[in-house]
Amino acid sequence: MRHILLTLAAILAVSSLQAQESERFYLSGTDKDHTRTWDFYCTGGANSGQWTKIEVPSCWELQGFGTYNYGHDRPHADEQGKYRYTFQVPRSMKGKSIYLVFDGSMTDTEVWVNGQSAGEKHQGAFYPFRYDISKMLNYDSKDNLLEVTVSKESSNETINRAERQADYWIFGGIFRPVYLLAVPQQHIDRVAIDARADGSFSMHVAIDGKTYTTETDIVDLETGQKIATLKGDTTVNGHVNNVKQWSPETPHRYEAVVKLTKGRKPLHVYRQRFGFRTIEFRERDGFYLNGQRVMFKGVCRHTFWPESGRASSPALAIEDVNLIKDMNMNAVRMSHYPPDEYFLDVCDSLGLFVIDELAGWQKQYETSVARRLVRAMIERDVNHPSIMIWANSNEGGFNKDIRPDYAMLDPQKRKVVEPWSRYDGIDTHHYPNYNAVREKLEKQEAVFMPTEMIHGLFDGGHGASLDDYWQLMQSSPTSAGGFLWNLADEGVVRHDKRDSIDCDALHAPDGIVGPHHEKEGSFYTIKSVWSPIQIVHKGNELEVSNHYMFTNLNQCRFEYEEVRLPNPLFSMTEEHTSKTQLKTMDAAPGQKCIIPMPQANPTADMVVLRAYDHTNRLVDTWTWRLTNTEQVAQRIVKNQTGSPSWVKDHVRLTVPGTLNWTELGNGWLKLDFEYMLNGDYDFAGLTIDYPEKQVDGAVLVADGPYHTWKNRLRGNQFGQWDKKYNNTVTGQSWDYPEFKGYYSDFQAVKLKTRGEQLTIVTPTEGFYLHLFTPELPVHRSNNVEPPFPDGNISILNCIPAIGTKFSRADQGGPQSHKAHFDNQTIRGTVYFGK
Repeated sequence: MRHILLTLAAILAVSSLQAQESERFYLSGTDKDHTRTWDFYCTGGANSGQWTKIEVPSCWELQGFGTYNYGHDRPHADEQGKYRYTFQVPRSMKGKSIYLVFDGSMTDTEVWVNGQSAGEKHQGAFYPFRYDISKMLNYDSKDNLLEVTVSKESSNETINRAERQADYWIFGGIFRPVYLLAVPQQHIDRVAIDARADGSFSMHVAIDGKTYTTETDIVDLETGQKIATLKGDTTVNGHVNNVKQWSPETPHRYEAVVKLTKGRKPLHVYRQRFGFRTIEFRERDGFYLNGQRVMFKGVCRHTFWPESGRASSPALAIEDVNLIKDMNMNAVRMSHYPPDEYFLDVCDSLGLFVIDELAGWQKQYETSVARRLVRAMIERDVNHPSIMIWANSNEGGFNKDIRPDYAMLDPQKRKVVEPWSRYDGIDTHHYPNYNAVREKLEKQEAVFMPTEMIHGLFDGGHGASLDDYWQLMQSSPTSAGGFLWNLADEGVVRHDKRDSIDCDALHAPDGIVGPHHEKEGSFYTIKSVWSPIQIVHKGNELEVSNHYMFTNLNQCRFEYEEVRLPNPLFSMTEEHTSKTQLKTMDAAPGQKCIIPMPQANPTADMVVLRAYDHTNRLVDTWTWRLTNTEQVAQRIVKNQTGSPSWVKDHVRLTVPGTLNWTELGNGWLKLDFEYMLNGDYDFAGLTIDYPEKQVDGAVLVADGPYHTWKNRLRGNQFGQWDKKYNNTVTGQSWDYPEFKGYYSDFQAVKLKTRGEQLTIVTPTEGFYLHLFTPELPVHRSNNVEPPFPDGNISILNCIPAIGTKFSRADQGGPQSHKAHFDNQTIRGTVYFGK
């Protein structure tokens, strides 16, 4: 305990000149990566029945204790965790108000300090709570004993129904930090700020009594300069000139430094970060920020990590927010509980809209509990400029009695939604198919904003169909965008299953990225569809559209690169011939500009264009081919030799047609084929039998590096891709990019094998490659079982779409329908060589 005493003494010595400042002293670690060891006793499950050690904060299951439970499990393990920790408090803290603060504990928590009850048992997992323990502490070098009993299940059944009978992993333990908060006896408890885009500022200051005065300095966090001073008492009103507005594109922040005085005596200084911005909701129109209409490009997010469960860290928060912004999203929904406060801090500083949500998966808290917990959530989170909307629980877990509480506690009077329902002018209907979205938008009865949409499952959902949905939403005056389900695969490391990752079959959330943030193909599709910069290649010109809310394209940087494919192909990596900066583009939000394509080097095969925003974040990448498919094919066939005569006996058409073979002088086989299509098709073309067990990889000239579907073509880039063989089942195993599947804009492939050598080249534009067939997930839905040809390798003129967890592929929009042909003759040519 001596090291804690020395740490506290050192902090107090440094801060002695600013004794009126609040001081925070951690008893636990600060996050999942920086823990502190406490004594621990688990009453049931693994490693139970004995006093031992545990790291805090943590979920005890991930520390090897107790029983793993998914929310659907019945019955849940009703374990308790008993914690003990000894600490010392220096005498210099005596006379202050000292609070023992828990940022989050699952689920019922009872606390004793030096044998005395600290106060009433806390119930509710995702909310901060505290006790005034000033009179219970020993000072100087005397020890203090903290004892905590955490019950995994609550004695209040409505809390269990709201928080634990849910479609996600449920845990037990002190999973957020524990600390002492030392403040002067006369102190500011909290503030609630309403700061508008025009510089108007109002603040409620929570203090005891009416004889105090306050003086508030407004400090620009970017420059550190004080820009205004406002005077008041428990209420502060004023105006700040020349403020910089907060938005996801320009997340400018300020700090209110509130000084509490009595007469001339300084008592306490309280600091609160905030942003100036104005949020509006307009009936049958939508949400506005600082006068600009908002389209939410959002995702739902759980607080989760495979090795730590719900215990998180600022580093993970930063990683999550950067992943979200890298997909060109501007919003995140806190499903289905309030996050760690530092996650909201990162959303404030990096720029994301937030829906902050009261827990309640599909059942509601009883009113007395809901009222207490919504107060805890709003009092903690009210000043975050990133929070655009409050969510009154989820999918029927709405306690309607507390609807007025949000406005009562929030001076900004932010809008409240009830996700899955239509309430107060907003329809948040979950998982609508394409036709349902179209019907709702045509009626224009309410602002339409699905808070869960395009449910991911294995490789289905997320990016698939998003292009069609988004085109429909953008064209409607009553659409406010939507939120994909969800960010990351929620697989937990199971110590009782050899540390394997368990997603509870297909129950746990299946995300755009894997459990450790491995990127699936949908990541790049979403990035492309939701890019605020959209570019269309029109001959020798580029049409550039600005979909930002506040950013002119002259604040962005465009990098133009010419690339030459290897010559001969498959022999080396691509050669970068030149890289230049395009001239500055000038297009205000909502506007377009036309710029000429630079004169290409005649030796270049393709152009790569990258756009970067004003923070140097990559917005998107575009590629255009300069060399056509016929030229690439001739280059390969001319420069290589080979005689795969065996292939003749292993090629067939998937539909009736004709095959005509020609043997070329250098050993290549040329196949001209023809077939007629009439009706709807998942796929059609050539298919080839080849033993998969002999394959180690492939070099592919096509769109890549990820495989694709008919309704998820965007996001890949054309090029030469050296792909190592893997047997990845998307969402079940996480070795990305996947090797097997469909590839668009196919030109050539060379197999790396331990058997018969095979190179396939086509001079015909518009074909797809089927490169072996992915295995089906062990646990699956029929909606995400798209068809494949019987052969292992296929050259096709159409491929199937993929569905979502809740919708068939054909319910996803025009790009999700089967390819349709009216008595159309398809002709093509393929070359086969070694």
